[in-house]
Amino acid sequence: MKNKYATRNEYGLCELFEILLFGRLDKFAFDAPKKDIDKLSLTDNEIERLCQTGIVNRIFRKWFQMNWLYEGDSKHFKGATPRQELAGIYPDLASGGDYFSVKLEKQKNGWKVLPCYYAKNFLQQNGGVFEFGRRRLESGGAALVEPQLDCEFGAFVGMLNLLGSFDAAKPLNVLIEAAAGNIILNSGINLGEDEFFRLKDNFYECLVWILEHHPRGEDNFLDTDKVFFNIWNVFCGADKGLLPFTELVGTREFDEKRAQKDKDYRKSQEALFKFGTAFDRYFLFPLDRYFGMAEIVWTEKETFMADLGMTNELLKNNFKLKRESGKQDLLNIDNMMADMRYFWFSPPTSFRLLDSFFENFK
Repeated sequence: MKNKYATRNEYGLCELFEILLFGRLDKFAFDAPKKDIDKLSLTDNEIERLCQTGIVNRIFRKWFQMNWLYEGDSKHFKGATPRQELAGIYPDLASGGDYFSVKLEKQKNGWKVLPCYYAKNFLQQNGGVFEFGRRRLESGGAALVEPQLDCEFGAFVGMLNLLGSFDAAKPLNVLIEAAAGNIILNSGINLGEDEFFRLKDNFYECLVWILEHHPRGEDNFLDTDKVFFNIWNVFCGADKGLLPFTELVGTREFDEKRAQKDKDYRKSQEALFKFGTAFDRYFLFPLDRYFGMAEIVWTEKETFMADLGMTNELLKNNFKLKRESGKQDLLNIDNMMADMRYFWFSPPTSFRLLDSFFENFK
């Protein structure tokens, strides 16, 4: 990546993320009124509350992989991400050899965001990102374990244990098969038992085909909409009430008036929203943060800032979201939008599988 500015290391990036996460925006020359900046500012107690949730790396993941930078070489999106900037110093980060997460620590001068950077050689000696975290988890003593440092990593390992992933089967393969079922179950589509298993098999075959035909290279990103277009066709084959993908996203705008009158449109938009969220939650997120085998890119900065604002509101109001009287979302997604653990999941603009994935996917 070409950049006329000095490349920041992991400590420099943590400092930038800390300023944004804690709402210390007075450090920037923002034109926004002070009262708006104060809404994002967190007290020490609120930061401690955030630390206890175990979602800091979910926020960091999105910030770290958003195209904040103006200069970049990708043909898939404009600019570049902090991750790509850091890969200029650590090339193994680009291939999935290295792994980077962060943690909150209270020091004498206040809370700090600190880097947890793991080099390729160390991870290879310890069985890889997932195996290293699993062993630390099963040794006990901490709810959050490095390198993942995520609130649901323990539940994820428990799920794979139940599915028998630690015998001859590879955890990665079990993840992919489990993702197919979990995504369908969380997309809000009502299916009978036979229909569910038929769709699950078809979706799994579609997913495996995408993975097997994924291109390799430094800029081998897949456009998420193109991936979703093919998968959505499989879903439409199982539920004839779902509208075509192009009719739902062609204008890039949600038609609220139509949703009030057209139940198929409303149902399809709700299912597509839930599908996109579930695709990230059950597939891309664990590939990225639990295995270190995917690179994700988001470009919707306004959405990131809105989610950060909602996170701060929940922290300030004891995890209760204040809504205007009588106001409710048109789609049935309120429960997802009010849970800090889940609204940091969202379909990205692009994603790519890293060399570490191809080395383990059989």
